[in-house]
Amino acid sequence: MRKETGGAAFARAGSERKSDYGDLIKSLPQDGMSLRDYFAAKFAPAIVSKWNGAHTFDEGGISYSDCAEQAYLLADAMLVARNK
Repeated sequence: MRKETGGAAFARAGSERKSDYGDLIKSLPQDGMSLRDYFAAKFAPAIVSKWNGAHTFDEGGISYSDCAEQAYLLADAMLVARNK
């Protein structure tokens, strides 16, 4: 099953224009990052800061892989709420 990504967050269409000197300037289209990735990236710092700078379980912290997993769980919840 494919995960819902929310589409591209910062997509940009390609374009063509002339420079002031008459040269043709082309820009390629860019897909950008997915909205799911964007949401997860926004949640990650909040999740890490919750653990007061502790980086390991011994220090009372959270592993980086658990942090990433929680960020994506929250991102998925945002996409569900967004689509209601």
